[in-house]
Amino acid sequence: MLGKKGGFTRNQVLRSVSFDPELFAVLQAANNTKLERQMRWATFEEYKASNFTFVTRTAISNRVGYPLNPRSNAAIDAAISGLEKQGLMPTKKK
Repeated sequence: MLGKKGGFTRNQVLRSVSFDPELFAVLQAANNTKLERQMRWATFEEYKASNFTFVTRTAISNRVGYPLNPRSNAAIDAAISGLEKQGLMPTKKK
């Protein structure tokens, strides 16, 4: 995507990233949080699609196209918790 936006080839982008430690660190940090960001987005989108009622892990996971596993479940739980804390989703009744 970086290459397309800037008009560079894939190899030019890879070389630039590998020779610039700061750029490498920024991209690595973005990649390390990609799943969490995707799950946060998918959770809110799924919540809106459900007419602000109930969302399931399966529906959220399907929206992102990522399988359910311990890491994705934790990311979904964190996304739900974060949206609850922001007041964008009601807190679950226990």
